[in-house]
Amino acid sequence: GVVIGASLGGAVALVCVALLVFCVLRNRGRSHKQTSISEGPKPPSPAIENTKKNLISGISDCIEKSFLYSIEDLQKATQNFSPSSNIGGSVYKGTIDGKDYAIKIMKGDISQELRLLQKVNHTNL
Repeated sequence: GVVIGASLGGAVALVCVALLVFCVLRNRGRSHKQTSISEGPKPPSPAIENTKKNLISGISDCIEKSFLYSIEDLQKATQNFSPSSNIGGSVYKGTIDGKDYAIKIMKGDISQELRLLQKVNHTNL
Protein backbone atom coordinates (compact mmCIF):
# COMPACT_ATOMS: atom_id res chain seq x y z
CA GLY A 1 0.00 0.00 0.00
CA VAL A 2 2.76 2.46 0.94
CA VAL A 3 4.82 1.70 -2.18
CA ILE A 4 1.81 2.11 -4.48
CA GLY A 5 0.79 5.37 -2.80
CA ALA A 6 4.32 6.77 -3.02
CA SER A 7 4.62 5.71 -6.66
CA LEU A 8 1.30 7.32 -7.60
CA GLY A 9 2.16 10.48 -5.68
CA GLY A 10 5.54 10.73 -7.42
CA ALA A 11 3.97 10.16 -10.83
CA VAL A 12 1.35 12.86 -10.20
CA ALA A 13 4.04 15.28 -9.00
CA LEU A 14 6.16 14.57 -12.09
CA VAL A 15 3.20 15.20 -14.41
CA CYS A 16 2.44 18.47 -12.58
CA VAL A 17 6.04 19.67 -12.92
CA ALA A 18 6.11 18.75 -16.63
CA LEU A 19 2.81 20.60 -17.19
CA LEU A 20 4.11 23.65 -15.34
CA VAL A 21 7.31 23.73 -17.43
CA PHE A 22 5.28 23.38 -20.63
CA CYS A 23 2.96 26.26 -19.66
CA VAL A 24 5.84 28.55 -18.69
CA LEU A 25 7.71 27.90 -21.95
CA ARG A 26 4.57 28.35 -24.01
CA ASN A 27 3.64 31.64 -22.34
CA ARG A 28 7.19 32.96 -22.61
CA GLY A 29 7.10 32.41 -26.37
CA ARG A 30 3.74 34.15 -26.71
CA SER A 31 4.68 37.17 -24.61
CA HIS A 32 7.92 37.60 -26.57
CA LYS A 33 6.05 37.60 -29.90
CA GLN A 34 3.38 40.00 -28.66
CA THR A 35 5.99 42.39 -27.30
CA SER A 36 7.97 42.47 -30.51
CA ILE A 37 4.88 43.03 -32.65
CA SER A 38 3.29 45.72 -30.50
CA GLU A 39 6.45 47.76 -29.96
CA GLY A 40 6.86 48.70 -33.61
CA PRO A 41 10.04 50.11 -35.08
CA LYS A 42 12.50 51.72 -32.71
CA PRO A 43 15.08 54.34 -33.58
CA PRO A 44 18.47 52.72 -34.17
CA SER A 45 20.92 52.85 -31.31
CA PRO A 46 24.60 53.74 -31.80
CA ALA A 47 25.48 50.07 -31.28
CA ILE A 48 23.14 49.06 -34.11
CA GLU A 49 24.61 51.70 -36.41
CA ASN A 50 28.11 50.38 -35.64
CA THR A 51 26.95 46.81 -36.30
CA LYS A 52 25.49 47.89 -39.65
CA LYS A 53 28.82 49.46 -40.68
CA ASN A 54 30.71 46.30 -39.71
CA LEU A 55 28.18 44.12 -41.51
CA ILE A 56 28.39 46.16 -44.69
CA SER A 57 32.18 46.03 -44.69
CA GLY A 58 32.05 42.29 -43.95
CA ILE A 59 29.79 41.48 -46.89
CA SER A 60 31.09 44.01 -49.40
CA ASP A 61 33.44 41.43 -50.87
CA CYS A 62 30.54 38.99 -51.33
CA ILE A 63 28.51 41.02 -53.76
CA GLU A 64 29.53 43.02 -56.79
CA LYS A 65 26.49 45.26 -56.99
CA SER A 66 24.54 45.85 -53.84
CA PHE A 67 21.48 47.83 -52.93
CA LEU A 68 20.94 49.08 -49.43
CA TYR A 69 17.40 49.69 -48.28
CA SER A 70 16.19 51.07 -44.99
CA ILE A 71 13.97 48.95 -42.78
CA GLU A 72 11.17 51.42 -43.52
CA ASP A 73 11.52 50.75 -47.28
CA LEU A 74 11.43 47.00 -46.67
CA GLN A 75 8.41 47.28 -44.40
CA LYS A 76 6.59 49.32 -47.04
CA ALA A 77 7.54 46.84 -49.77
CA THR A 78 6.25 43.85 -47.77
CA GLN A 79 3.24 45.59 -46.21
CA ASN A 80 5.01 45.57 -42.85
CA PHE A 81 6.04 41.93 -43.32
CA SER A 82 2.40 40.87 -43.45
CA PRO A 83 1.46 37.18 -43.63
CA SER A 84 -0.01 37.78 -47.11
CA SER A 85 3.48 38.78 -48.32
CA ASN A 86 5.14 35.73 -46.74
CA ILE A 87 6.55 33.35 -49.33
CA GLY A 88 7.78 30.82 -46.79
CA GLY A 89 9.76 30.78 -43.58
CA SER A 90 11.47 34.14 -43.16
CA VAL A 91 11.17 35.16 -46.84
CA TYR A 92 8.69 37.80 -47.97
CA LYS A 93 7.69 39.11 -51.40
CA GLY A 94 8.24 42.84 -51.70
CA THR A 95 7.86 45.35 -54.50
CA ILE A 96 10.36 48.20 -54.71
CA ASP A 97 10.32 50.64 -57.64
CA GLY A 98 8.01 48.33 -59.58
CA LYS A 99 10.27 45.28 -59.26
CA ASP A 100 9.45 42.21 -57.18
CA TYR A 101 12.05 41.00 -54.70
CA ALA A 102 12.35 38.16 -52.22
CA ILE A 103 13.23 39.80 -48.90
CA LYS A 104 14.65 37.56 -46.21
CA ILE A 105 14.74 38.45 -42.54
CA MET A 106 18.10 37.39 -41.18
CA LYS A 107 19.76 37.56 -37.80
CA GLY A 108 23.39 37.30 -36.90
CA ASP A 109 26.30 37.00 -39.33
CA ILE A 110 24.94 36.77 -42.87
CA SER A 111 28.26 36.89 -44.71
CA GLN A 112 28.53 33.08 -44.94
CA GLU A 113 25.09 32.78 -46.54
CA LEU A 114 25.90 35.59 -48.97
CA ARG A 115 29.11 33.81 -50.00
CA LEU A 116 27.09 30.67 -50.68
CA LEU A 117 24.48 32.58 -52.69
CA GLN A 118 27.24 34.24 -54.70
CA LYS A 119 28.35 30.82 -55.92
CA VAL A 120 24.83 29.95 -57.10
CA ASN A 121 24.16 31.08 -60.66
CA HIS A 122 20.42 31.65 -60.92
CA THR A 123 18.44 34.45 -62.56
CA ASN A 124 16.31 34.98 -59.45
CA LEU A 125 19.28 35.66 -57.17
